Amino acid sequence: MAGRTTEEVFQSRLNLLSSGAAAVLTSITQDEVRCLLLNKFFLFLSGCLVSFLIKAQILRKIKERVRNLQLQKAKQHLLTQTASGRQPLRHVKEGRIHQQLDHFNRQDVSTFPQVENDQKCGTKPV
Repeated sequence: MAGRTTEEVFQSRLNLLSSGAAAVLTSITQDEVRCLLLNKFFLFLSGCLVSFLIKAQILRKIKERVRNLQLQKAKQHLLTQTASGRQPLRHVKEGRIHQQLDHFNRQDVSTFPQVENDQKCGTKPV
């Protein structure tokens, strides 16, 4: 090495590396290439899944904040209504709605009583 220049040493090392890389590339089988491609594909899929989960979490947080704001506005509206002297709506009493049998025939005036949904299910209204 004493008689060689730095460029010659660098060039010889580069030649060794390129020949070694070519030997490594030719020694890789098709199964190993498939395995490498599958690994890259699964890494890509896992990255997509993580990205999807992060986006879903962000949307869930936005939805929660919107609900909290709506609840806060409803409470504020109720407080301003009671402070101004208006009474909030009282609990609606049980009742029956007389609904027409045939909505398309105006001459048929017969009706049937429609019961509240809670009574149809067998539960008692609160």
